[in-house]
Amino acid sequence: MALKTDIEGMAWPYPETFVVGREDVRDFARAVQANDPATFDDDAASEMGYVAVVASPTFPAIFASLIQRHFLSNVDVGMDEIQMIQVEQRFRYHRPIVAGDVLRGTMYVESVDERFGADIVTTRSVCTDQHGDMVLEASTTMMGRHEDMSEYLTWDNAEGRHVRTPGWQGPNSP
Repeated sequence: MALKTDIEGMAWPYPETFVVGREDVRDFARAVQANDPATFDDDAASEMGYVAVVASPTFPAIFASLIQRHFLSNVDVGMDEIQMIQVEQRFRYHRPIVAGDVLRGTMYVESVDERFGADIVTTRSVCTDQHGDMVLEASTTMMGRHEDMSEYLTWDNAEGRHVRTPGWQGPNSP
């Protein structure tokens, strides 16, 4: 197994807050072609009982990605993120996210396993608002190649990520 099993059980608090901006909510909705009026218009959101525009259901993927990237750039998990692919992500909402929310997140490494020649890691991220109330939980499963890349990747503490070793030309180079 290339993935380091000692990461199982780790808790990784993201050090910064994530402020949900009104225009960010609208821009994301346009990008994913979400057309709910409460996502674009404060009055429509207000009619539904919200204090501001409501984020699309997949909007938290932005914050989840920031948490995950921060973790992967600061912890040597045994493989580079170029070797990994996300195979599943789920959100469990406790309430909708609205513009003006100030979110905090902590990622927990729930399991590290090897199945069918692939390394599998499952994480759970908990997101709270500015009052400390839980807003959502996100579950992510990632799969990594089982190839030994130690000949051409090394951990760079200064950059906080794996880097190619000098002179590496690719896995099929002479």
